[in-house]
Amino acid sequence: MKNIFRLAAFLVVACLFSCNRQPKIVQPIQWDFDLLWKVVQAIPDEARLSDFGQPSSMGQIRESYEDHEGDNYLYWWGEDDQHNACSSNLYCYQYKGVNKLLVVYATDYYADGENHEQQYCYDYDLKKEKLTPVALPMQPLGFKDFFDGILLADQTPDKVRAYEAEGKVVYVSGGEDFDLLTYFVIPSEAYLPDFEIGLSDRENRLVFDWDGNAFVHHPEKDVLGYTIYEDGFCSLDFGSEIPQQLDGFEMERQTYMAEGEEQIKYAITKEGELVMELEPEYDFGEGEFTNTIGVINIYSDRYQTFGEFRVGSTFSELMDTYAEYANTILTVDGHLMVDVDGMQFMFDPEDYQGELPEVASGEGAFILSPSIKQEAKVKMIRLYSKVVE
Repeated sequence: MKNIFRLAAFLVVACLFSCNRQPKIVQPIQWDFDLLWKVVQAIPDEARLSDFGQPSSMGQIRESYEDHEGDNYLYWWGEDDQHNACSSNLYCYQYKGVNKLLVVYATDYYADGENHEQQYCYDYDLKKEKLTPVALPMQPLGFKDFFDGILLADQTPDKVRAYEAEGKVVYVSGGEDFDLLTYFVIPSEAYLPDFEIGLSDRENRLVFDWDGNAFVHHPEKDVLGYTIYEDGFCSLDFGSEIPQQLDGFEMERQTYMAEGEEQIKYAITKEGELVMELEPEYDFGEGEFTNTIGVINIYSDRYQTFGEFRVGSTFSELMDTYAEYANTILTVDGHLMVDVDGMQFMFDPEDYQGELPEVASGEGAFILSPSIKQEAKVKMIRLYSKVVE
């Protein structure tokens, strides 16, 4: 009988222990003003711009929140004690499996002719209603995360080092298509008088989303810079020397036959994937290829035009913008090409509906009424140097 009681007691203890070991289920938070306001009240005094967030301004902030009720952020604004324009915003993200929030709080005020920005990051305990300072849970970022070796092909190592030393990463929370957008701010020429800036247009802005534990990069969502122009690529001017190497990429000199002649190109790859080709100019007087850029072939979808066209854009999208200026040509080497004043968008000939024309000259066959599948995608973009008479 004693053994039976002992066994029963053991089973009870084991059951209690097992129940305690079961993972707690944390329900998704239903965002509302009252919850976010509690978080605001926990912000340390030293992080505040002025008296924003105090009860006297609660009605104004609540009214603003009602315009986007159900979202995870608050925003408020006004003037500080010295009548400088100020604003603050607070974003909250729920951790997975625990009663805790990640809080990203940013302030911005204008004084002495400049904007002053500051960002704070906290963990918020939903039970204790207290904030604990933490590092932003994401990978460290620097200048070269936003500019690859091709985008910096025209920059000297000294310039790059100066940009890295003087610039800073900026974090923007809560867009429609992202949880966190990051970009790199390079100071004005007042800070770097010996260097040209001009990199902001070609900069890629990186998108991160919250996964319940950290912010995770989503390259397919990145906001790409403008790098492909009618007169060439942003960092590789026609007539400039072909670089010997590009940071983070492999380069290989290749020869091939075209129209019965041996041709030269330089293949640029990354992790085995073809990114770009550079073809040298030909010196007809000397009867040989030079070491300067004459043609650029772009295969990567990480570079785009000012109109935001790139490898992967569709024929329909392209013609919606360029139909009036485009010439469709079947080239001697079998490319189906839409030429827009020096930007040549290449399509697969199999995407042509109907019979392709016969190519009877070196200029190719012009197609006056092209019948290409609307969903056909650009396979490659070619840029060529136009000879000025």
